[in-house]
Formats: sequence, C-alpha cells, structure tokens
Amino acid sequence: MLALAAETKPMPAAVPAMIRFVAKARAKAGYTSTQDEAWMLLAARAIKQGNEGIQLTVNGSPHSGPFSTRVTGEELLNQPIVIANPSPDPVEAVVTTVAAPAQPLPAGGNGFTIERTYYKLDGSEANVTEAIQNERYVVVIKVNQLNDWASRVLVNDLLPAGFEIDNPRLVNSADLSNFPWLVQTEAAHLEFRDDRFIAAFNRDGGDRSFVLAYVVRAVNPGTYAHPAASVEDMYRPEFSARTASGAMQVKAP
Repeated sequence: MLALAAETKPMPAAVPAMIRFVAKARAKAGYTSTQDEAWMLLAARAIKQGNEGIQLTVNGSPHSGPFSTRVTGEELLNQPIVIANPSPDPVEAVVTTVAAPAQPLPAGGNGFTIERTYYKLDGSEANVTEAIQNERYVVVIKVNQLNDWASRVLVNDLLPAGFEIDNPRLVNSADLSNFPWLVQTEAAHLEFRDDRFIAAFNRDGGDRSFVLAYVVRAVNPGTYAHPAASVEDMYRPEFSARTASGAMQVKAP
C-alpha cells in the first residue's frame, strides 16, 4: 500500500504517517521475505521521487532533493560527510553499513540443519583444509527441515576461490559409481556458477530430509576463505541454517 500511495500524484497527505508505521514494523521484524524487500524498494523509489523539494547542505554546499552516497569506511574516516537540514521540517536519515565478519562464523540455524561433507572419488571422506591441485572431490550436502509444512527451499553453497565445479552431472554421473548410498533429490532448479552451487526445491511436506551432491576440482594453489553452505525457506526467511565458515588451502601435487 505504501508503494502505491507514494506513486500517486499528488502524493496523499497520509504518506508520512504510513512511512512511520512501516519503518516501525520493519524495525521489529527480524527477517523479511523477497517479496517484502521488493515492495520496500518500490516504496523507497516512489518516496524518493516525491522528495525533490528537500533542501540540504552537504559539506557546506547547497543540495536540492534527497541525498545518497556510498563510501568505504576508510574514505569516511579521511573525509567525513556533514549533512545539515536548514529547513524547520524534519528529514529522515538512513545509514546502512555492510562489513565482513572479523572472525569466521560458526554453524547455526533455525528450522533447518545442514551438513557439508567432501569425499574423494573412491568414496572415502576427504579433508579439504589441505586439498591437492587437480584433485576432484564430491561435495555432499545433507539438509534436514525441522518441520513438515510445505515450503520453497533454497540451498546456496559458495565455493572457495581455489575450487571450480567440475561436472554438472550429479548422481547419474559414472564418476560417482562409488557412492551407491547417495540418492539425489530432484530439484526444481539448479545453477552451476563460477562461484557457487545453487539448488531450489518445492517441498510438499512429509519427508523432511534431502541430499545434494556435485563434483568440484581444486584448480589454483593458495590459501582461501572457505564460505559456508546455507539453506533457507524463501518465503519464511527466519528459517535458515548454515555450516561453519573457515579457511582452506590448495597445494600443488
């Protein structure tokens, strides 16, 4: 409703109160869905178009209309940004910060559990904290949903920079003949990207557990961050889980 109201010309007088209501509701929500974020973006764009009459000063210079910029932390320390509102009417300011964790994140989750295990092609378990260049490994991801309601589930496995997906053919590949216990779950959507493996599932309830597998190759010697694999309910994002993140090394043979 806020997005539709903000796009109306002239903008209804109720829009400021609607903005305050939505802002308070958003502050209380720990998670938002893709649809929530899309509507928030549409509302923000419409509101911005209706704020062309705002008069500010930025670092002492006059500025007409809403002001936005993106800077790094180092740039902000070296050159602070001073924004002033000379008008008696209040203006809302929003600051968003994005940063990488200082320490690797542990495994955790709510509503799901997820495990990621690496195997050699002979079926034995592998420790990829010290992977060997040109070796191939089978990545097996086991997910358990802790409820039995219908859901739309997304699995996202980020690759270390030293790995690349070697074989998009999953369990039906002859390379995986040493894994008779591995029963692949049928996915609604699969992506084999340069930096990640993605799978989406339509879960109709009942069986809560499913397994994924694909093949990677260690390609570039070096030491790399090892990102977590994650799973989430796309329409209830408060239900998600991740494996632990860490570090790994690819060694020359």
